[in-house]
Amino acid sequence: MFIMDEGIQNLLVHVSSKNKDLGNRTLSSNGKFNWEFREGIGDSTVFKGNFFWMNPDNTPLKELDFNVFDTFVAERCRGNIFVERKCFWLVKQDGAYFAKDNPSDWQLMYADKEKASNVAMIKVVVHKRPLNKKELAKKEKDIISIAPYFGSLTVYESKVKVDLTEYVKKHGFVFDAVMNEDVTNDEVGLGNCVINCHFALFMIY
Repeated sequence: MFIMDEGIQNLLVHVSSKNKDLGNRTLSSNGKFNWEFREGIGDSTVFKGNFFWMNPDNTPLKELDFNVFDTFVAERCRGNIFVERKCFWLVKQDGAYFAKDNPSDWQLMYADKEKASNVAMIKVVVHKRPLNKKELAKKEKDIISIAPYFGSLTVYESKVKVDLTEYVKKHGFVFDAVMNEDVTNDEVGLGNCVINCHFALFMIY
């Protein structure tokens, strides 16, 4: 597992599991550290990461906490059990990005969001719809992938370079919740709203 810093001059990182504490690591811009571990039986291995943006006087400016490895991360990182796997987290000013194998194929997983006010009870929920019959008949591609556990989605935009080389540009977004096409609108409301709660539902086309 690799933890990488991009553009943060004084990032304090603390990673630990129930059996192992890696201690505090201070990373400068473009710094990184890594460790190796063997996944426990039944996907019981969990490493929690605490990330602190530090001021020059070593007081914390802001904080981001999430599991850098757990069951859900393992599913994204898992490959051949006989081959060593490499997972990467890149921490930037706007949040934490994840990549498997190649530390350039980044997907935004955790955005740096201010904690919601106890008064403002608004959620933004994205509900992805399936391709319709007309789109399926035209064999159009699904250009959106979602990660419900992380509340994130990625849009894959087809583009063409000046030399006419085709490539795909990725756009990552994080919301309060992201639902796949199998979830009904009623289930979206029941699962994301409580008493006196209002939420904005966006259907992704």
